[in-house]
Amino acid sequence: MKLTLVISNPAQLLHGYLPSHRFGPQGGSIGSAAADWHLVDRQNSVQPNHCDIRVVEGRFCVIDRSGCTYVNGHDLPVGCDSAVALNDGDFLQVGAYRVAVQFGEHAPGQRSLEALFSGRPDGLLEWHLEEVTNPPLAEVAPVVCPEFERLCQPVDLSEQGDPLRAMHKAPPPKPLADSGAPAHKRSFSLFSNLRLCTLLLACLALGGCTMLGKIGQVIWTPSIPVGGPDDQPSRYSLSLHASDNVNPRLISTGTAPVEDEHRSPYTLNVQAASPQALTDKVQTLLNHLYEAVPAQSLLTVEPTPAEQMSPIEDALLGAYDAQGVSLTTPWGSPALEHVATPIAFKVLQLTDDSLLVNASPDALAEDLKKTLGSTYIRADDYLLQPGQFKFIDLRALDEDTRFIAVIANYHSSDVGQWKQRLRVEPKGRQYAVLVQLDATQVSLKGETR
Repeated sequence: MKLTLVISNPAQLLHGYLPSHRFGPQGGSIGSAAADWHLVDRQNSVQPNHCDIRVVEGRFCVIDRSGCTYVNGHDLPVGCDSAVALNDGDFLQVGAYRVAVQFGEHAPGQRSLEALFSGRPDGLLEWHLEEVTNPPLAEVAPVVCPEFERLCQPVDLSEQGDPLRAMHKAPPPKPLADSGAPAHKRSFSLFSNLRLCTLLLACLALGGCTMLGKIGQVIWTPSIPVGGPDDQPSRYSLSLHASDNVNPRLISTGTAPVEDEHRSPYTLNVQAASPQALTDKVQTLLNHLYEAVPAQSLLTVEPTPAEQMSPIEDALLGAYDAQGVSLTTPWGSPALEHVATPIAFKVLQLTDDSLLVNASPDALAEDLKKTLGSTYIRADDYLLQPGQFKFIDLRALDEDTRFIAVIANYHSSDVGQWKQRLRVEPKGRQYAVLVQLDATQVSLKGETR
């Protein structure tokens, strides 16, 4: 009867101390002072007389002498002078060491040299080598089975009704009197085969026509998408809107040309794409007037009498105090106001937005492609009047496009935001893009469908 205690965390073991100890029936002690198993850890948590190992009622027990001995990871110690019976596989916590309890001479998974070389476990009796005297067996009479004996006999083919032999022995069949029946059956079988072949050919032709039809549609119309939705290039539509006060410009109202107050009562405005078309329109209008409108007398406009001026005496140049001459200032200065004007802008497709973010308006206006470099893919120019809305239908994005951007050309340099960008995916998406042009900023919004 032996008990082996082994430290399962040898990394904590100090140099010079044994990782295991074997206790006999007489038991022993564990501690950092004079003990059977001398242990010291780095934290000095092993007490001089930490615990004892004793045999009580035929079982190994651990007796806590320091009040710091724990069993099987329990939160509370065993208690001073308290004993706990040990089982194979239990764990003791002695200071910083985790000690495993093993019964027998070898730990689980270990074997002695004799067991290793002999190939059999320790203590196994070699009963198969011992001579055992067995009583003689009684003679048993053989059992005869008629069915088994019959099956063991060779088979006689003549008695089994071999079909090949029966065919050779059978007389040839007599010809039928009515020879039309086989011909009818043969023709019916041929008709069935033809009908089956026709049906198969029709099915194959239908499937082939469907496939060929789809291939023909793709060849005839290359814009038809081929593949799944995620493999198709992304598309986007543009909604362009300019506010009523877009791109304001400071204009003096006094400089505007004054229309003639005495306009003619009849005016004509004719537009055409070519001189020949203009001549045809004028001739058509004259013919309509001659036929529909009767002749009228000429309009008489009475001339406005000229205002009489007071006589001015001759005076030398620079004499501003001449009698009858007065210099006056205009009736107030001309008024200035902000007037909305058309705005031009570009919608760009870019591979990256780094160059656009750091670009200036002058550099973009001078050479757009050179400023944006390899990030430039495409640019579309647009012009909107104040209050105008324009919709651009769906179009495909370039496969390298990662950003859609807008650049607006404002008159004023004090505009808060004149460029915007929007991140997009090149495949499998459909975007609805809104470009809103206001007085001092442009906004770009996108919605994925």
